Amino acid sequence: MIYMLPTERGMGIELWGTYGDLYQLHDIVGKFWGKEEGNSPQPKASENRDKAISAFSYEIRKAFQGSRLEQPEGGHFYYSDGRHLGTRISWVHFLFSLTAIKFNMRYSPTNKQDIAQILLLEYWLEKAMFSYDAVGAKHLLCLFL
Repeated sequence: MIYMLPTERGMGIELWGTYGDLYQLHDIVGKFWGKEEGNSPQPKASENRDKAISAFSYEIRKAFQGSRLEQPEGGHFYYSDGRHLGTRISWVHFLFSLTAIKFNMRYSPTNKQDIAQILLLEYWLEKAMFSYDAVGAKHLLCLFL
């Protein structure tokens, strides 16, 4: 299961999951990267969305490859079914990447698993934001989610 925690100093979130969870998330995010909207009047906007999604996808890939964070045994959400790997992502990067993914989802075929994974990200993001700063979370969530 994917889950998120706010970072110690509140600069962003830590995204955690098993190898399989993160691999699946990376695969789903990849579906919505590089999709053109046809005759878009703003090609630069599409390029900027793709850059945000690409950087987000890169961090997820580095996490499941074990190049970022690893949950110590007996840690916060450590499960016996496998090591939990993770990465740190700033609030701004995560919010913009999630918004870009949701925008691009409108132009690609989606299935229930894609939608469920994005809803799971939104759930854990909201939970992490409120656990760090409830007042700030209320102001940000209405803009992005």
